Amino acid sequence: MLGPILLMANPTKDKAASLLPNIINFLTKHNITYEQHDGSPITKSYPLAITLGGDGTVIRGGRLLYGLNTPILAINVGTLGFLSYFKAGEWQQALAMLLNDDLIYTNRTLLNIKIKRHNEIVYSDIAINEAVVTCYEHLRMVNINLTINNENLGTIKADGLIAATATGSTAYSLSCGGPIMPPEARSLILVPISPFSLAMRPLVVPQSDEIVFNIKDYQRAKLVLILDGHAEFPLKEHDKVIITADEQTLKLYGPNNLQFYQLLRQKLGWKGLPEGIAN
Repeated sequence: MLGPILLMANPTKDKAASLLPNIINFLTKHNITYEQHDGSPITKSYPLAITLGGDGTVIRGGRLLYGLNTPILAINVGTLGFLSYFKAGEWQQALAMLLNDDLIYTNRTLLNIKIKRHNEIVYSDIAINEAVVTCYEHLRMVNINLTINNENLGTIKADGLIAATATGSTAYSLSCGGPIMPPEARSLILVPISPFSLAMRPLVVPQSDEIVFNIKDYQRAKLVLILDGHAEFPLKEHDKVIITADEQTLKLYGPNNLQFYQLLRQKLGWKGLPEGIAN
């Protein structure tokens, strides 16, 4: 493969800073060249990017590497780490598996988001986890007319509305009552945030569908589109937020024997009954 490998370390994580020299020594020992990301936009592809941080570092790296066909190997020095299959103490094992072709990557669905205003596209971007429409101000409901494939599902009155990928099903969507989906699921999730009506429930749709959040008039506060908890764009009444699955994917490396449900059980601390005890 290999070289140059792009190293992307979260500068706010002390453990990432202490781990970085060890990884550089490993790469040097194996005659693998590398470049350290300096925070600037990335304009060329790499055979591999290694992130040192948490899921936020993976998401930031994935957004910077969008369209460059560069897979990511994530070393988790954060907290939960659903996108980072390897713990900080497993970095050497991860790189050894990479050199021995014992890793595979999964293609993660991305969201493509466009905002249409007066029949003109005024904004476009992608999201790895989710797109959220909510209020700038707290304790204000939004009024969003939801359509899927031009079929009107009615008006959502809630604190906000989430469209999430299968990857994002373990992020903000989950905390708002959305379902968990394995990363290979080719579906999108719609989750109202604290809906006014209990009849408004999370919805899973095929990723081939076109989802539109129609921003209605007479909003009680200014609305904003938030992508992956970072990118923001202010919305106006009558805007259309058009959401589809993007043609590009995010490539994430993991063990070739990766078992998602075991990972889920480990990350969420699911215990169940002790072995040998019947239900």
